[in-house]
Amino acid sequence: MKLVYYNLNLVLDIKEGAVNSIVLESPEWLERFIMDLQDSIENGAEEVALYNSQDDPLDLHRKCELIISPFDLTFDKKEIQRKLFQELQSTILDENFIEDFSRIQSEIIQLLDRMGEASDYGLDFEAELDLPALFRMYHLHIQDPQGHFDEKLIEYIVTMKKLTGKQVFALANCEAFLAESSYRYLEECAAYYDLSLLFISNRQIELLKDKNTYIIDMDLCELH
Repeated sequence: MKLVYYNLNLVLDIKEGAVNSIVLESPEWLERFIMDLQDSIENGAEEVALYNSQDDPLDLHRKCELIISPFDLTFDKKEIQRKLFQELQSTILDENFIEDFSRIQSEIIQLLDRMGEASDYGLDFEAELDLPALFRMYHLHIQDPQGHFDEKLIEYIVTMKKLTGKQVFALANCEAFLAESSYRYLEECAAYYDLSLLFISNRQIELLKDKNTYIIDMDLCELH
């Protein structure tokens, strides 16, 4: 894949199933790149683009995610809930759980009818089986990752790959939360799940010197 940053005319080859790194030594350009990347992912801005190996454009929102701090490693997001509910509904149909849900729904309707007969008021209700509404009523959600940052990060990106199909995870200044051993685990995770990890920093990470690293120095000269 290729990540293109038009404001600096940068074309970065992003290796799949591997750890990649971009170093922007200028604090101003580091901040701007991170903000432009987030704006392109979340709002469809055109400062940053992603292409496959055949130079076909890819949907950055669908393929890429930016992680800045441990607070980003949560599944409490509308997009995740929507994807989860869709997957659970398919599971219910595929595993024949629908019969059990229908039976329980029928019992609830009978109970509501009895309540209506005992009430002084004419009661009405929706009898249709609404699985997403049922999921929301019980606050059904994926548990947030547990453990240290590297453990939570691995659990998060693997779950996001399975649930949403995202493949590129950009980690901005996250090396502050990682131990030396973490990089080996992240590299193994990227290779096993065919993920692309992109570390973004203003200084070279020693443990990533031998990896796919781009350095943009203070004069905006590209070193690779």
